[in-house]
Amino acid sequence: MDLLDNWLFRSGFGLSGFGLFGMMVWGLYLFPLAYLVLRWRAYREQAPADPQLGIKVVLYYFRFLTHQLLLIGLASAAIGVLFSGERGPIFRIAAGLIVGGGSLYAGCVAALYQRTNAAQFPAVGRFFTGAGALVTGLVAMCVWIGFFLALFSPGRAGEVVKILVALMFVYAPAAVLLGRSLLQYSLAAPAAPPPAKPLE
Repeated sequence: MDLLDNWLFRSGFGLSGFGLFGMMVWGLYLFPLAYLVLRWRAYREQAPADPQLGIKVVLYYFRFLTHQLLLIGLASAAIGVLFSGERGPIFRIAAGLIVGGGSLYAGCVAALYQRTNAAQFPAVGRFFTGAGALVTGLVAMCVWIGFFLALFSPGRAGEVVKILVALMFVYAPAAVLLGRSLLQYSLAAPAAPPPAKPLE
């Protein structure tokens, strides 16, 4: 069970602890990049300025981050189902990631669509939905390739195959749903900006 123990450590402590801290530090570079790209694009297209661009970049980034934690929790739960003898520890980790990540994700979504103009100015949502689809799709692709590498390996890779199957059941549908959301963003007609206030 060394491989499963390694997953327990990485999912429970690495990805939700030090890995999360690293993603937040990386986010310090993502914030100005996303802000500048979106502001420059609006200027190039001569679109109306988005007065809530900064707060939406922050909220969408945390939505992206908590969505990835939620996927890790679901993958951990799926792995726990396949490893019947080690369900206790991995289910506790999965529950922590699902409840913690899911509650923060729901809070970000509620704040975005109830307190901001995300529906009128969807550029930030499209940007971070694309980033989420890219990351999740890359994970799904690596899992898919790893599954066949383990399947055709000469040695016994039963635990590896089980973990990869569990990951595929989580990340493949998530990548499809994110791709569908990104397609809807692309096909949606641009919303009319709010009317300008009359000059006094």
